[in-house]
Amino acid sequence: TEEALRINEAALNQAQEISKMSSWELNLVTEKLTWSKNYYQMMGIPLGTEMKTEFFLERVHPDDRHLGDEYVDLLKQTKNPGTYDIRLHKWIQNNIIPILEDDRLVAIKGVNIDVTDKKLD
Repeated sequence: TEEALRINEAALNQAQEISKMSSWELNLVTEKLTWSKNYYQMMGIPLGTEMKTEFFLERVHPDDRHLGDEYVDLLKQTKNPGTYDIRLHKWIQNNIIPILEDDRLVAIKGVNIDVTDKKLD
């Protein structure tokens, strides 16, 4: 079972690398933010660096910093998945789903896709 899990995780990491994407989760109760291995590679951050919301926000373009909070507020209201683009040192498309418990938003999960090439065309 452990070997199968390791193989599946390696395949997921490779698929994310090939597709220029990474996955993440923000627990809104504990404020714990976790990223896939490929996020660190995409952003040039040493693997294992502690990831807190502030760490991420410091890398967001100043004109886009409001988008994350606005989108979380929208998710709380609508409880619907969605997508928005945000600038870091590259353009990132965020595809996000809400995680609900008893109709209350407790976490959000998403996939970041590097769309820099599309934005610059």
